[in-house]
Amino acid sequence: MQPLAEEKKNQNIAEYILYMWQMEDIARAASFNPEILDRFAESYSAEPERLDMEKRWLRKLSAELDTVKLRRQGHVAEVREVMVELVYLHQTLINVYEDAAYITLYLEAKPFLGEYLQKAGTTFGSEVEAYLTALYGLMILRLRKTPISTETEEAMNSFSRIVGKLAGEYKRMKTGERHMNLN
Repeated sequence: MQPLAEEKKNQNIAEYILYMWQMEDIARAASFNPEILDRFAESYSAEPERLDMEKRWLRKLSAELDTVKLRRQGHVAEVREVMVELVYLHQTLINVYEDAAYITLYLEAKPFLGEYLQKAGTTFGSEVEAYLTALYGLMILRLRKTPISTETEEAMNSFSRIVGKLAGEYKRMKTGERHMNLN
């Protein structure tokens, strides 16, 4: 048995990143208080063995955020490293492999991304970060039960498709099905 974050990392790297962002935000919202974090872990983990593991994992994440001075924003090193790999893979699929299916999804998402960037009024380190940030925002809106426009749904669906394909290619790369050197 492993922490939920590790399971997500092994199954779908995009879900892992979104989960990690959520857990980082939860640690911040709890002001890094171990008792509050423990109660949160109790809300999603029923099995005693898993509960203890999740509590330890969440406390460790919280301590790392605090230690490396990410109390207000930013992501732990492991998440940043995975993002670098995803950006590299994204660019490789487009520019080196010229993967037709991936490029089709990229071109479908591109106009929506331009609109999103304009509305967001901020810059991102990469297109991949922008896709994931948009999907994280959608997740938050859904948790709040905020109505989502048809146009936003269409944009988010296009982001979800390209991120899903990227996550699948990442898994293929990590399992050795697709060979590329990321170092």
